[in-house]
Amino acid sequence: MIELHFQMLSTKLFEIKYKNLKDKYAFRIGDVFVENVSDQRKKLTKSLTALKSDSLSNASAMTICLNYLDYKTTSSIQSMVVNLLALKDEQKYSVESIDLKTKNGGTVTLTITRSKTNNQPLPVILTNNIYAGSYDKSFGKKSRSLQLYRSSSEHAWKANKL
Repeated sequence: MIELHFQMLSTKLFEIKYKNLKDKYAFRIGDVFVENVSDQRKKLTKSLTALKSDSLSNASAMTICLNYLDYKTTSSIQSMVVNLLALKDEQKYSVESIDLKTKNGGTVTLTITRSKTNNQPLPVILTNNIYAGSYDKSFGKKSRSLQLYRSSSEHAWKANKL
């Protein structure tokens, strides 16, 4: 019962906070929640096993406390926030991936990220890298968000000039 109440309140708070974020910042939230929970636990365990005696320095106590808070926070809310962010991304972005075969048998993947709210033609940003993965989605969201921000800034600038 308490866990369900926590999840409902957390979801409501997430919605409020997310709504108030500018597009040029909102795409970055997901990067914060990719921290591996087992890595957090290892950091905590390492800081505890590094103790040589039963007395602590202030620095050691702070390290242990921060590692404990990081681990507990990440392990309790990470999956919930990742799911909420995925829903927001589905609402905001249209993402298409197309695999193309090259002459020598290789595969090139094109990922096209568009804002669902903008239907007019916009400039294209073409990049490449050898590491496909979540970075591509993040970069696509970033470029869409920055284009939307620049577009609205340019309109405001033009309106102020008139």
